[in-house]
Amino acid sequence: MPVTVLPFIQQIMTRYIISTYFALGIIGNICNCIVFIKQSHQHRTPCSVYLLSLSIFGIIYLLWSVIPLLYTLDHIDPQIQSIVYCKMRLYGSHVLGQYLRFSVVFACADRYFLTRTSARIRSWSSVQIARRLVLIMCSTWLVLGSHLPMFMDIRGGICWMFDFYKF
Repeated sequence: MPVTVLPFIQQIMTRYIISTYFALGIIGNICNCIVFIKQSHQHRTPCSVYLLSLSIFGIIYLLWSVIPLLYTLDHIDPQIQSIVYCKMRLYGSHVLGQYLRFSVVFACADRYFLTRTSARIRSWSSVQIARRLVLIMCSTWLVLGSHLPMFMDIRGGICWMFDFYKF
């Protein structure tokens, strides 16, 4: 198979497989949001707070990362034209990815706390603590991810980290 066919195959896979992944991801996360929002106040659990935040961040992450990918199939990549967009795209993807990971970690930790015999440890599983942890997580990762835009640059038509930061 000639090497010149591979970019065409990649483009077809991106256009059809990634767009299907995107559509199913958005639909699934919206369905999750509906389920977790419709819960009555007395049936809301800390785990449902974490899973609702996971679904919301999942929608935002898909919009942030897949739409530009699909846009660049037929247009010039804005990442190589705008240094601000170059810096913000990776920052946003990184921060949103961390939100997704930590929402799952917090949901797992909540289920662990809930199964302990100690009342003190079980008390860590509360809706108020879940809301606070989601807010703390958001503000923490906004700050911790701030190193990425500082070192992003466009060189030779590529938006990436060069020189010292690459190591």
